[in-house]
Amino acid sequence: MKAASAARPGPSLLGLTISGYLALVQLRLIAGWDPFFASGGRAVLASPTARVGGIPDSLLAVAAFLLAALVGGFALRPGRSPFIRLAFGSVALCIWVGGMATVVGQAFVIHAWSSLSLAAAAVAAGLGAVGTYELSRALEEIELDEESDSDGTAHSTS
Repeated sequence: MKAASAARPGPSLLGLTISGYLALVQLRLIAGWDPFFASGGRAVLASPTARVGGIPDSLLAVAAFLLAALVGGFALRPGRSPFIRLAFGSVALCIWVGGMATVVGQAFVIHAWSSLSLAAAAVAAGLGAVGTYELSRALEEIELDEESDSDGTAHSTS
């Protein structure tokens, strides 16, 4: 699979679905369910670290995955600007940082596990890998464009 094909909205929409479910649980709109860590899942979602400025972290994840899906869809269009790819890569890396913070927090701070949070973190890891690729390609393309502007020659970015 090409790295750019993972920028399609699918993985982001999967993360959005998982995070959306977790947000509904954190907001106490639905009862929570965890397939592997029943009481651990509740402990993770109710922990003080599961809120950022009073906002459930899963709501922040919903916003981030939605943004990645939207920007990722634009990033694949023919003739796309390297700045769109740069935006997707930046969003994907932010999601990766959040996913890794989730795993570290569960392991070393909360001492409990949530399988659905870990699934969202796995999606975040995949997006982070694709984001790194997209960032490097976009920066390379921007650098080549700047070189061609400064010396008057055209460079191919294939």
